Amino acid sequence: MPDRPPVPVGIAVPQVFLDGPVDMELVREFVTQAESLGYHSLWVQERILGDSPILEPFGLLGFMAALTKNIKLGTSMIMASTRNPVHLAKQFSSLDQMSRGG
Repeated sequence: MPDRPPVPVGIAVPQVFLDGPVDMELVREFVTQAESLGYHSLWVQERILGDSPILEPFGLLGFMAALTKNIKLGTSMIMASTRNPVHLAKQFSSLDQMSRGG
Protein backbone atom coordinates (compact mmCIF):
# COMPACT_ATOMS: atom_id res chain seq x y z
CA MET A 1 0.00 0.00 0.00
CA PRO A 2 1.49 3.40 -0.96
CA ASP A 3 2.34 5.93 1.73
CA ARG A 4 -0.43 8.45 2.18
CA PRO A 5 -0.33 11.76 3.98
CA PRO A 6 -2.27 11.76 7.23
CA VAL A 7 -5.89 12.86 7.08
CA PRO A 8 -6.27 16.22 8.84
CA VAL A 9 -8.51 15.63 11.85
CA GLY A 10 -9.78 18.32 14.19
CA ILE A 11 -11.29 17.99 17.64
CA ALA A 12 -13.61 20.11 19.80
CA VAL A 13 -12.10 21.59 22.95
CA PRO A 14 -14.00 21.11 26.21
CA GLN A 15 -15.70 24.39 27.02
CA VAL A 16 -18.93 23.28 28.72
CA PHE A 17 -18.66 22.05 32.29
CA LEU A 18 -21.78 20.16 33.34
CA ASP A 19 -20.55 18.77 36.65
CA GLY A 20 -18.93 21.76 38.30
CA PRO A 21 -16.89 24.90 37.81
CA VAL A 22 -14.80 25.71 34.75
CA ASP A 23 -11.65 23.56 34.79
CA MET A 24 -8.87 25.42 32.96
CA GLU A 25 -6.31 22.76 33.89
CA LEU A 26 -8.43 20.21 32.00
CA VAL A 27 -8.55 22.55 29.00
CA ARG A 28 -4.77 23.12 29.14
CA GLU A 29 -4.05 19.39 29.30
CA PHE A 30 -6.54 18.66 26.49
CA VAL A 31 -5.03 21.30 24.18
CA THR A 32 -1.41 20.31 24.75
CA GLN A 33 -2.21 16.59 24.42
CA ALA A 34 -4.15 17.16 21.17
CA GLU A 35 -1.18 19.00 19.69
CA SER A 36 1.29 16.33 20.82
CA LEU A 37 -0.91 13.61 19.27
CA GLY A 38 -0.78 15.37 15.91
CA TYR A 39 -4.33 16.65 15.56
CA HIS A 40 -4.71 19.14 12.71
CA SER A 41 -7.00 21.60 14.49
CA LEU A 42 -8.84 22.54 17.68
CA TRP A 43 -12.36 23.93 17.54
CA VAL A 44 -14.55 26.02 19.84
CA GLN A 45 -18.10 27.29 19.54
CA GLU A 46 -20.21 30.14 20.80
CA ARG A 47 -23.29 29.56 22.91
CA ILE A 48 -24.90 32.37 24.84
CA LEU A 49 -27.76 30.54 26.57
CA GLY A 50 -27.78 27.47 28.77
CA ASP A 51 -27.69 26.15 32.29
CA SER A 52 -24.05 25.10 32.37
CA PRO A 53 -20.93 27.27 32.50
CA ILE A 54 -19.42 27.68 29.02
CA LEU A 55 -16.26 29.54 28.04
CA GLU A 56 -16.46 32.46 25.60
CA PRO A 57 -14.77 31.45 22.32
CA PHE A 58 -12.39 34.38 21.72
CA GLY A 59 -10.92 34.29 25.22
CA LEU A 60 -10.56 30.52 24.96
CA LEU A 61 -8.88 30.76 21.55
CA GLY A 62 -6.41 33.31 22.96
CA PHE A 63 -5.62 30.94 25.84
CA MET A 64 -5.12 28.09 23.36
CA ALA A 65 -2.89 30.23 21.13
CA ALA A 66 -0.54 30.75 24.07
CA LEU A 67 -0.31 26.97 24.64
CA THR A 68 0.24 25.76 21.08
CA LYS A 69 2.77 26.11 18.28
CA ASN A 70 1.58 24.17 15.22
CA ILE A 71 -2.05 23.16 15.58
CA LYS A 72 -4.71 25.21 13.78
CA LEU A 73 -7.43 26.97 15.80
CA GLY A 74 -10.97 27.67 14.69
CA THR A 75 -14.57 28.38 15.57
CA SER A 76 -17.32 26.04 14.49
CA MET A 77 -20.01 28.53 15.51
CA ILE A 78 -19.92 32.31 16.05
CA MET A 79 -23.09 34.36 16.35
CA ALA A 80 -21.89 37.12 14.04
CA SER A 81 -25.27 38.86 14.00
CA THR A 82 -24.94 39.63 17.72
CA ARG A 83 -21.52 41.28 17.32
CA ASN A 84 -20.32 44.55 15.89
CA PRO A 85 -18.65 43.60 12.57
CA VAL A 86 -15.64 45.89 13.16
CA HIS A 87 -15.03 44.42 16.63
CA LEU A 88 -15.49 40.89 15.30
CA ALA A 89 -12.91 41.52 12.56
CA LYS A 90 -10.51 42.99 15.14
CA GLN A 91 -10.98 39.93 17.41
CA PHE A 92 -10.22 37.53 14.58
CA SER A 93 -7.27 39.64 13.43
CA SER A 94 -5.83 39.71 16.96
CA LEU A 95 -6.23 35.96 17.30
CA ASP A 96 -4.51 35.47 13.97
CA GLN A 97 -1.53 37.45 15.28
CA MET A 98 -1.47 35.68 18.68
CA SER A 99 -1.60 32.23 17.07
CA ARG A 100 0.99 33.11 14.40
CA GLY A 101 -1.58 32.42 11.69
CA GLY A 102 -2.92 29.26 13.29
